[in-house]
Amino acid sequence: MIDDATRAHGIPLQLSRGRVIASIQLELTEPVLIRFRQDLLEFVRVHAATGVVVDLNGVEILDSEEFVALTRTLAMVRLLGAETVLAGMRPGVVACLVELGIDTDDTLAALDVDAAIDLLHDLDEARR
Repeated sequence: MIDDATRAHGIPLQLSRGRVIASIQLELTEPVLIRFRQDLLEFVRVHAATGVVVDLNGVEILDSEEFVALTRTLAMVRLLGAETVLAGMRPGVVACLVELGIDTDDTLAALDVDAAIDLLHDLDEARR
């Protein structure tokens, strides 16, 4: 169960042209990740979003457990029919994930939010 203190620290979600932008600017604790999963899945369903961009520019540290929890959430989003892209990962975070041998094969990533949106657009065009 998520307490009121955790509810105050949700990750903001906004919709732009059928795509969800989630900008993570806080530490990804287990309660935050659980709330994010619930909020994001419901937001994608309610708005029939076709894509999700998770902006990690504000995340300085991302351990393997947090990354796995985040990518599981993105796999759930894909089951709802929306493509997902991680954007704005810092070089230190990327290096750490690779050094730890974390599986990133199913993860689409982009340098920043603009590039992520372009990638989602390109994927939409390729499907048509």
